[in-house]
Amino acid sequence: MSLDTISHYHNMVRDHIIQIGKNGSWEGNYTDFKLSFDPNYKTGDYSDEAYAVFLRNVLAFANTPRQKCAFLIYGIDDNQLENKYECVGTEFFPNPKKLKEIITSHTNVPINRIIIDDKYEYNNKLFPFIGIEICEDGPFYLTKKLRSAKSVSTGNIYLRDSKKTVTAEDFQKKMMQDDWENWIVDELYFANTKIIMEMFNDKFEDIELMEDHQSYVKILYNTKITMKEFSHNTKAKCLIHAYPTLDFLQIILKIRNLNQLLVQILLQS
Repeated sequence: MSLDTISHYHNMVRDHIIQIGKNGSWEGNYTDFKLSFDPNYKTGDYSDEAYAVFLRNVLAFANTPRQKCAFLIYGIDDNQLENKYECVGTEFFPNPKKLKEIITSHTNVPINRIIIDDKYEYNNKLFPFIGIEICEDGPFYLTKKLRSAKSVSTGNIYLRDSKKTVTAEDFQKKMMQDDWENWIVDELYFANTKIIMEMFNDKFEDIELMEDHQSYVKILYNTKITMKEFSHNTKAKCLIHAYPTLDFLQIILKIRNLNQLLVQILLQS
């Protein structure tokens, strides 16, 4: 990797760290903060469970629709109860070569889409990071069990749901497997949640607001398909995020694709 390329990732990680200092930052579909790679590490090799958690997070980001590189950043103390983040740095981190070997031997994630830097420093503190670029030809999953570890399973597909890494539901797996390029449900971006609801209510009649979290909304999309003697009603849950940028044309196209995708799933099922 060229110096210009790694400098680009350093700048993105630095921006995250600076943002933490100013506003507390956030975790979501692009970022996950960790205090250390292995909370119980003392000396020698790291535990299987620590490697399993690492693989689970890499797989989740690889499977999550997004528009830019996602990061696992270490050295961040996150107090989830108070929603506070502190940049403290970390002392220990595995060899990048070992991490890449584990990704290659235990998953189908393309290693050329993974960036690992164990030596990045900011303000004389160590902040190792993993960058996961947008990956093609998913979904991605564990291909080989990691010894006795329990945090990741060969039978599951993982993805990000806001701050959490979760197991994909059946309809999400179907969407990933049938048409990876149109796996877009969580890739609709609006300036704020008010715009989300105004636009959806204007385009669709049967949209029901479930939860409004300011930065994202959960909606229930009711649809009915009638073909000759066949009639079917269904409800589809959608998680839609709000971000500062707004590309109106892209949004309209994605709404249209989302509607077509839901109809295809209903007809196939």
